[in-house]
Amino acid sequence: MTTPPDPLIPFQPNPQEAFAWLRGKTPEELQAIEVAEPCAWCLGSTMRAGKTCEACGGAGKAGTSVLFPGALAYRDKLGKEVREPVLWKIPSEVELTRATKEALAFVRLENPGAKVTTIAEAQALIGEQRFLAIENAATVCLCARSTTAPHGRAYLLPVFLQLPTTMQRNAFFELDTLQKLWDVRVGELTEAQFWAFTSEIARVRNISPFAVLALDLQAPFIVRLACELSKRATSNSHSGSPTDSTPEPSDPQT
Repeated sequence: MTTPPDPLIPFQPNPQEAFAWLRGKTPEELQAIEVAEPCAWCLGSTMRAGKTCEACGGAGKAGTSVLFPGALAYRDKLGKEVREPVLWKIPSEVELTRATKEALAFVRLENPGAKVTTIAEAQALIGEQRFLAIENAATVCLCARSTTAPHGRAYLLPVFLQLPTTMQRNAFFELDTLQKLWDVRVGELTEAQFWAFTSEIARVRNISPFAVLALDLQAPFIVRLACELSKRATSNSHSGSPTDSTPEPSDPQT
């Protein structure tokens, strides 16, 4: 009989590159603040194309946004970690659309004379992965805000792309993780489905079952599994018994 391979482990960032502010924090502990946002189209001027901005009706405002304390982290010439405080805004469709436009504009800037009006043309010119990296960086630039009022952008894309690539990747990781943490969508699994799915992962000894699990269910499943394991470990430590036992379901839903 051959020994089954070790379970595959999802990619995890280098612990030295991950941001401590997000580790193990609940939404309440993120210390978010709420700020008034200028209109995304007239940028607060109340006028667009020489007339009253139709998007905001001339108010110059677009409601409020929730901003979360965070940081852009990198190493200086001595290898010491430097953290630049910022406030994160979870990207809306406005930021995502503008990030694509800014990425296309940057590709045109770096390739004078090249026809770059669509994502496909940009990808054909510089490659799909490279364009995605620029687009992600543009999203970070639109969502990384200054810690001082009125909390405008901390970086423009051409400047941000000159910073260490590790810093760029970590910044997008932090923003992406925050967005997933703040997602209000809730997925549910019945008790039987939860334990059947757990057994299937144990049987194949890898995470391939996640391919058929809805994205909205993955995070709740992992949290529930961690709670069950912690409860079982605590119970075993109190009883002094190291033997395995079948976990007894207690929560009807994930």
